Formats: sequence, C-alpha cells, structure tokens
Amino acid sequence: MKRSAITPASVSILALALAFARGGAEPVEPPTAGADASEVAYETADSLALDAVEVGFGADGQGSRLSRRRRRVRLKDGALDADVRSGENDPVAGAALRAAGLGGRLALGRVRPRWGCGLVLGAPREPWRSQLGVAGTELDHDALRTLESRAVSGEGLRWSREGGRSYEAIGARIARREVAGVRGSWGPLAIGGVGDRGRSRRLSIATESRAHAAELALDRVGSWRGAIQLERTAAHRVARLGFLAGHREFDAATTLGVRGPSRAVTFELLTRSRVLAWRGLLSAWSFGGERAGSRMALELAPVLPHASTLSIGFEEQRGTRRDRSDDDAWRQAGWGEWWSAPGPLRLAIRSEVWGARPFARALTRSLSSVRIEARPGAGLEVALAHSAYRTTRGDRVWLPESDTDRLVLRSRAGSGRRTRLEVGAPGFGGRLRASLALDETARHTQPHWSLDWTGTRRTPSASRDP
Repeated sequence: MKRSAITPASVSILALALAFARGGAEPVEPPTAGADASEVAYETADSLALDAVEVGFGADGQGSRLSRRRRRVRLKDGALDADVRSGENDPVAGAALRAAGLGGRLALGRVRPRWGCGLVLGAPREPWRSQLGVAGTELDHDALRTLESRAVSGEGLRWSREGGRSYEAIGARIARREVAGVRGSWGPLAIGGVGDRGRSRRLSIATESRAHAAELALDRVGSWRGAIQLERTAAHRVARLGFLAGHREFDAATTLGVRGPSRAVTFELLTRSRVLAWRGLLSAWSFGGERAGSRMALELAPVLPHASTLSIGFEEQRGTRRDRSDDDAWRQAGWGEWWSAPGPLRLAIRSEVWGARPFARALTRSLSSVRIEARPGAGLEVALAHSAYRTTRGDRVWLPESDTDRLVLRSRAGSGRRTRLEVGAPGFGGRLRASLALDETARHTQPHWSLDWTGTRRTPSASRDP
C-alpha cells in the first residue's frame, strides 16, 4: 500500500481547478453510514417560531403511481416542543416531544444524544470531512453538532437538567441496540456511562468548551479511545486541529453505528481577506493494519463585485474510508461553483471532475449542473435545475435537492441527466410547493413528482400575551 498522502501533482492540479472555475463548496457526500444507500434524507433545521403550530401534507410518486404520503405537525407553545412526522417508508418519519418535567427537560420519542466527541454516545467526526466553509462568516457550532449526531439517532426517553451542575439520563434504542446511560457535568468536566443488553459497558470522561473538546472512552475489557479537538479563532482566521487514537478493538465492542478509524489527525485552516477567502484541509486516518487513507483539499473564494460568489477547489484522496473495504483508490479532483447576485432572477453553474491519474485524467466521475431561480413577486418562486453526470464502474455522484422539510441526497451512477422543476406559491391559507424531476439514462426516462402544502398559525397562548 502506498503511504504518501501528497504528491507533487497535487500542487499542479490547481490549474485543473481553475479550468473548471465555476466553483463552490466541496462535492457533497453523505456520512459513511449512508454511503451505500441510493437516497439519504436529512431533516432541515428547525425554523418554527415560538408559540406557533405548523401542519403539512405531502405526496411523492413516479409517473402515474403514488409511492408515498407524508404528514407532519410541529408545535412550539411555551416550554412544549413537539414534532410528529408520518408516512410509509418515510426516512424522516417519527415523533419527538420535549417539555419541562422532573425538575429538568424531558424528551420522548426521537433522540439524538451526543456526549463529548461522540466516542461513546453520538457520532464521532469523520476526519476526511471539512468542518469549515468559505461561504459563511461564522461557525454555527450547534448546527454542526446536530448534523453530526444524525448519523446515530434512535427512539427513547431522555432527561436533562442544565446549570452549574448538569445531569442527563437516557434510555433508548439506538443503532439496533437498547442502551441506557447517565451523565453528570461539573463545570467543564463531564463523566458518564452507557450500557446495553449485550453486557457492553462504556465510560466517558470529557471536557468541552467553544475552543476545545476532549474525550477519553473506556470499555469493560480495557480497550480505549481518545479524541482531542482544538479551535483557534482570530479576526480573519479560524484554525482547527483534531487527534484520534486508541485500540482498534474498541469500536467492535462499543460503537453505536458504523465502525470508524482508530487513529486520525486533521488540520483545517480558514482565512479571509478583503479580496479572497481560502480553506485548506489535511487529514490522515487508519483503521489498523493496511486499511488507511488521507485527504488534501484547498478551496478558494475570491471576493466578486455585485454580491455574486465564486469558489474553486481541488483535492487529492487516497485509501479507504471503511474498515471493511480493501480499496486503495487514489483520486484527484477539481470543482467549481458560481452564483450570481441575489435578486428576482439568479443563476448558478457548477462543475466537478475526478480522475484516477494526476490532473484528474483517467476520468472516474464528472458532474456539470446549472440552476435558474426566479422570484417574480406575489410569493411565487420558480426554479429549474439540470445536471449531467458520468461515472465509471464502482463510482457515483450525489445530487443534493431541497424539499419543504428535508434535504435529500440522491445517488446516481453510469451516464445520465436529471432535470428538476420546482414551483412554490401561496395557496389555501398556506404555501404550496410542487416539483417534477426527469431522470434520463441510456436505458429509460423516468419522471418523479412531489406535492406539498404547509400552513403555519399562532397558538392560542400567543394571542393571550400582552
């Protein structure tokens, strides 16, 4: 197995990235837990105002066939926070109720707990995934933790009490295991334990702040795993450094999800100036034995006039991201995305290429897409997106698409095109949204459609407030 993470051609591939400089954020990929799926769905961030209730109905289909109905209700009324989603084969279906109780806060139904760095409960950060982006001006730590914890979620009961001394107890079914745990926090120090019916026991000792996080995890046979994450923020610069070390056997007995690497190091730097923002990432990881990998990436975002945005990037990847894979693939890539300035009419263009040889030769994956958005007024929104892709055997692309209550990543392989029309408008006391997508491949052409209505009202308690 080749060990070098960076080759001289890594620097030269910047020319390739510039050639495809229609650029933006790095290529979208799901967490490793969903890498084998043809479609991965994530709930969108909670934007419901306090003292409000939201009701939604939706349906999806292919051609003349109805494939799924969706229903959802979301409520925020004082200390009560509830969310119910139903639908056959709906990946985000479930219910969650959060309210004050037993001197703290109770959560019943869907839970996504995360302790420390996620070694014992939650989802550890994947070392090959960027934590910073050139598009925003500040890091949203809470949103970042929410996205990470979605890889390991379940159904159960969770109680917590915040303060100078914080406590937490949980009983849930997570990643096909019935687990129970308790945790206490005293200032920056937190200690907790989790067990399941398989007699697996895990101890977590962690400390966390906005500038750092560290966790030491132990199991009942003495295997351990440790993680440290440091962050330094200056006026125009953010730097992140992460370390992971421990026994390879720790994951086999304790991980509530997909087995991750046992050793890793990651460094990421984001710098901004008046004319340019750029982000660099260097990471290397190992599952033990010969299974290891590395990634180097650079993204540039020059400041353009008239509020339009452009970002270009290149990267080199080597090795595997899965413990069960013997793939020692080597890839170089260049990508780019451009958005016109916000306004009644907006245009976006994106392109990315991947190759198994320097300068992205021996093409393994390519994707080109264009998107047009129009907002003529009166609440009407129309968007048309078209993507053309090509992959070799064993590779695929992920197409991100936003629906009313979710972000969906769709996997495509081979050669084909996908065109999607989206229309949104006020109607029936709420908002209507419809989409029609057409997948064209060498074998067939298949239409997909969706309809959705969402209505929001203030709760009675809101009208009684002075």
